[in-house]
Amino acid sequence: MKLFPHIRLYVLPNVVGLRFHVFVINRNASYLQFNAGAADPLAMTAHLRLASVSLGRAPLFFALQANARQSSSGQSEVEIPPPKRSSLSSVFERGTGGRCSFSGNTCTVFGATGMVGTALLARIAKTGTQLIVPYRRDQYDCRHLWVSGELGQIYYIPYFLKDDDAIRRALKYSNLVVNLVGAGYETKNFSFYDVHVDAARRIAKLSREMGVQHLVHFSAMNANVEPDECYIPGGSQFLKTKALGEIAVREEFPNAVIIRPANIYCYTDQFINVYMNVFRRQFYFSIGLHAFGEDTYKAPVWLSDVISGTTRVLFDPSTAGETFEFVGPYSYQLGNLVEWMYELNSRGRDRGFRREGFGILFTIKTLIAEMYSRVFRCPPTWNWEYIERVETISDVLTGCKTLEDLGIIPEPFEEKSLTTLEVYDFAASFRTCKEELVHPEPPIRYEHMRAKDAVPKPIERRLRRTQRAVAFA
Repeated sequence: MKLFPHIRLYVLPNVVGLRFHVFVINRNASYLQFNAGAADPLAMTAHLRLASVSLGRAPLFFALQANARQSSSGQSEVEIPPPKRSSLSSVFERGTGGRCSFSGNTCTVFGATGMVGTALLARIAKTGTQLIVPYRRDQYDCRHLWVSGELGQIYYIPYFLKDDDAIRRALKYSNLVVNLVGAGYETKNFSFYDVHVDAARRIAKLSREMGVQHLVHFSAMNANVEPDECYIPGGSQFLKTKALGEIAVREEFPNAVIIRPANIYCYTDQFINVYMNVFRRQFYFSIGLHAFGEDTYKAPVWLSDVISGTTRVLFDPSTAGETFEFVGPYSYQLGNLVEWMYELNSRGRDRGFRREGFGILFTIKTLIAEMYSRVFRCPPTWNWEYIERVETISDVLTGCKTLEDLGIIPEPFEEKSLTTLEVYDFAASFRTCKEELVHPEPPIRYEHMRAKDAVPKPIERRLRRTQRAVAFA
């Protein structure tokens, strides 16, 4: 019996109840459950359950777990999973696969207008997934997301983080949810606790109530309820509230997937652009770093690797309840990494570059940057919170799964950051050909830290030299 293309039909008899169960399973693991009794075999009630899996046109086998129990007569009775959702035919997979098709999944992405959300939306839309984008300001602020998917595949819904009804409307038709909502600084309307804890708990709770089957929550690397303090009393409130948000999500949605990304770098990041910013520099080409950048080791990860890992987690039901740490392939000493970025852009030690500690000038500049942000209500270039969570704390793996466990090999920082650093090249306008580009010595690679007080070991470089000229050509 073939009801729809690419659909398989399975029959499960139930001897005890004199009933039979029919499962119609399509390729994206959606199934219809028909229950009919012996007295009226034609009276079938169709129920649809959408699983959180869709891999385009690739075949996928989704395990339906049926628990067998012994009845009073000694025969086994099969417990069928309860039906969910509606029986509308519009939820079935249509098309040949890809951007112009419909995979059968509907995904709500909170925080889709951010750096990660914009790239993630484009990647998910390629699979034919219908996307719902909640927004809280003007709709024209997210108009650039229209081109990510096919016509009619992306919907905008206004919402407010503290409005349960608005969030329910955004979750009403979705079986997949991604929570990317986060804040790098506090405002008079939202504190770190409001965004990272209360909002995360509310989204997780309402997702469970609305029948969402797969929730992906973004946290942060080094999230800790009791972070180390250096410049801010009590430590980084960003990392503390991120850890509390993980606990809140686990309480409301135990099977949620939590992702802890390290510092993400790309064109619009808050890592490369912070250290290359002209306001961060002091006295020509010198730059102030905590402890000269010698005590901190970071493992920055490329945005495309984060998106690839998130997409695989989103469409894989076996990752339910897991915690992932998305880091780059190597760790780098922060001071050495920043110095390499300036060397790459013709601002190295031969032109007067040097690393410095935090002096009076840097303290005054940081206070001015924070005051400017509050008065003019704009994002700060950097603040003490950023310094506390980025420059004073090294990226330490806690034993959770990484990108390698998802089959993704992350790219090294010195190979994928070239296009982002190109715009800061001091001498680019004075070169006549690409052969004049200078290749500085790449930054020293270190193994990932497994303990907070451990000293990472350097890795011998046996890979080819970065071809910066080819990348810039």
